[in-house]
Amino acid sequence: MERLRLMFARRSILGIAAGIVAGIVLVGGGATFLACEWFHSSAHLAVKKTAVERHVATLHNRHHFRGFSKGFHVAAGGEIIDRIMGTAIDPEALKSRQRIEFIRTPGLRPDDPRLVAARLRFAGRYGLGADEIARATRA
Repeated sequence: MERLRLMFARRSILGIAAGIVAGIVLVGGGATFLACEWFHSSAHLAVKKTAVERHVATLHNRHHFRGFSKGFHVAAGGEIIDRIMGTAIDPEALKSRQRIEFIRTPGLRPDDPRLVAARLRFAGRYGLGADEIARATRA
C-alpha cells in the first residue's frame, strides 16, 4: 500500500511540474509574441517611441528600405539573432552601395505619387539629389 501511495505522489508531483512548465511556455510564448508585435507595429506607425523602440525601428527600416533579404528582427535583441543567422545588415556596406537602390519600392509603380512625395520629403535627410529622384521615378 505504501508503494502505491509513493507512486501516486510521484505522478502527482510530475503532473504539477508538467503543468507549471506548460504554463510557463504558454505565457512566455504569448508574451514574446505580443512583444514582437508591439515592436513591429511601433516600427511601422507614427507613434511616440522609447529609445529602444526607435533603435528597433531604425534597424527594421533598414530591412524594408535597404535590403529586403536581410534584417528580419522586429524586437529588441533581434539584432543578435540576425548576426547568428547571417542576416545582419552592415551599415558600412550600405554606404558603398548605389543610392538609387534605396529609393525604389517594390510593388508600386516608380512614378506612384506617394513614392514621389516620400522621396521629396526625405531627400534632404538621406542626401538624395534631384537627379537620383528623377532616375528612380523613371526606373
